Amino acid sequence: MTNIKPEFGVSFDGATVEQRQIYLWDAKQQPPLVLRVHCDVLKDALNQPTLSDEECRFLADHNRNVLADLAGKLREGALDRMGRAALEATLNDMRPIANRLVADTLSERRRLLHSAGG
Repeated sequence: MTNIKPEFGVSFDGATVEQRQIYLWDAKQQPPLVLRVHCDVLKDALNQPTLSDEECRFLADHNRNVLADLAGKLREGALDRMGRAALEATLNDMRPIANRLVADTLSERRRLLHSAGG
C-alpha cells in the first residue's frame, strides 16, 4: 500500500467485510468516520463481476488512500444516530475514481495464493 497522505485528512485504519458490505473506518476523526461500499458497487466500478467478498475487502484495504479522498468529499452533513460520520459510496461515486484503484494487486495476490497452494 502506498503512503500518500489523503487530500481531505481522512486516513482509514482498515477494512472489514460483512454481508457483502465493505466498511472502512477512521477512528481519529471527530466524530469517527465510517465509509460503506457494497461489494457489487466495487465490482461494477471496476468491471470485475467475479470478485469475491474477500477480494473486494482486499481491494478496498489496498486502496484506502483513494477511498479516504472520496470519503473526505462525501462526509459533509453525514452523521448517523450513533454520532459517527456514516457514509456510503454509490456506483456514481465510484466510477470516477475506478481508474485510480489499484486492481492489479489482486492479480498478484491470486498468483501468490495459487503458488502457495491456497
